[in-house]
Amino acid sequence: MKTLSIFILCLTGYFLQAQSVTTQTLRWNASGFKDLVSGETVAVASQFVTYGQQQVEWVQGNGSFISTYTITSVTGSWANVNNDGSIVYNIAGNELTGQLTFARTTTGILVQLTFTSGTTSTIQHSYTITSIDTL
Repeated sequence: MKTLSIFILCLTGYFLQAQSVTTQTLRWNASGFKDLVSGETVAVASQFVTYGQQQVEWVQGNGSFISTYTITSVTGSWANVNNDGSIVYNIAGNELTGQLTFARTTTGILVQLTFTSGTTSTIQHSYTITSIDTL
């Protein structure tokens, strides 16, 4: 009976650790980014906070600058960020439109941010994610 109780506690803990991109509020912590246009690597910490499929905040400057974007559509689904997967958010706000792609592979977690103006990409960044927090 004691073994069964421990097993159930462990199993419950496992399921509580699952972080769903589409339903939970998550903070994605980045150690820096690579500008995919210039090739420059920048070691500046930033964060992305996703509110399920509703909105995204891009937090820069230790929280002193926050840009908020509405998620206009979603491609894909990702049930558990602890497993490989990806999801693409089409976003709009602050007179910009773009895409925010979140992905985990065997090499790590990346977030790619692309903003466009007309048919030209004005920002193309790839962020290295060091941790994900459930808020």
